[in-house]
Parts: sequence; C-alpha cells; structure tokens
Amino acid sequence: MFTNIIIAIILYAIYYFSSGAIANFFSSDDLAPILKILSLNFILQAFGSVSYNMAMKRMEFKKICIIETAANFFSAVLGIGMAWKGLGILSAIYSVLFRSFLRAVS
Repeated sequence: MFTNIIIAIILYAIYYFSSGAIANFFSSDDLAPILKILSLNFILQAFGSVSYNMAMKRMEFKKICIIETAANFFSAVLGIGMAWKGLGILSAIYSVLFRSFLRAVS
C-alpha cells in the first residue's frame, strides 16, 4: 500500500510541476490549472486500489457493484449540478475526483 502512495505522490509532483510545460506544448493557458487539480486523482486512486483489488481477489462482486454504482451516481449528480451552476470544465474535474474519493473511502 505504501508503495502505491509513494508512486502516486511522485506522479502527482511530476504532473503538478510539469503542468506549465504541458500547457505551453498544447498552446493552452487554461490547461495548467486543470492538470494541477486533476493530478490529485493519482493520490486518491492509490488509497482505494488496495481495498478494491482485495475485494476482487475475494470475489466480493456484489460489494464492488454497490460501491461502483453509488460512486458513479453521486459523482454524476455532483458533476451535473456543478455544470448546471455554470462551472464548465471544473464540473467534470471535480466529478472525477469525487468518484475517486468515494471509491477510496469505501
């Protein structure tokens, strides 16, 4: 588990600090803050991957299905609500992060 978290932190740092260069490559100033926020997904997924893989190994498919369905539903509700409020691309970003958060805490 600690290996996953360490690798996730390293990947987060790489994407965070290279977000400006990536944005320059694509000639998009809006891309840098999006990459900085979205790179948090590496860390969130690292926390949930061990429990998810253990549940898969124990063949707890009903539990996995309930967690995945709930995480997808609530992240979609959040994303649609934020989009309705006019937050644009941030609604999709926070929806993805919220889904990873829900998977990690379950």
